[in-house]
Amino acid sequence: MLAATVYSRCRRERERPCPSCRSSSRICRYESDSHCDHSSHQFYPNKRKLIYCSRTVPEIEKALAELKRLMEYRESMGAKDEGFRGLGLTSRRNLCLHPEVSKEKKGKVADSRCRDLTSSFACEKGRADPGSVPLCSFHEELNNYEQGELLPTGVMTLDDVKRYGQEKGVCPYFAIRRMVCCRGQGAAHS
Repeated sequence: MLAATVYSRCRRERERPCPSCRSSSRICRYESDSHCDHSSHQFYPNKRKLIYCSRTVPEIEKALAELKRLMEYRESMGAKDEGFRGLGLTSRRNLCLHPEVSKEKKGKVADSRCRDLTSSFACEKGRADPGSVPLCSFHEELNNYEQGELLPTGVMTLDDVKRYGQEKGVCPYFAIRRMVCCRGQGAAHS
């Protein structure tokens, strides 16, 4: 397997494999695990979620790039992974498209301003009485999409998701969050 080969080559060159190779190996092991008895398999036997946590954006980007390479390799070998989604999630500040909030330098300030524009209270009030409170148009646009179809299939880097959000006018942060949390039909299980 692609990552297993990279992992063993890296391990021969160093005492411990680098984080990227360890990530590849973990993703490949997950992909090949067909007899797993996680509870989600009971309800979605062909649609599983892999949640890979990392501390930094560069590490997330590396894992997504490796996953993209792995999926391209699987496709070249004849695997059909229709409906597969690979997504990364980072802070609101890193994914924000709102023209004013995205200019904020401090994460806490951006988070607070985003919450003011997207809270359920603000959204309910803004929809009931348009113009009474400011709302984020990118967040509001998500309501025009099916819950499990907010983002296209495939592996998308954080920049890919931002570009897609810009093109479609949807909030990348909330689109990813909803896809990761969604349990409905067509959800982001892999």
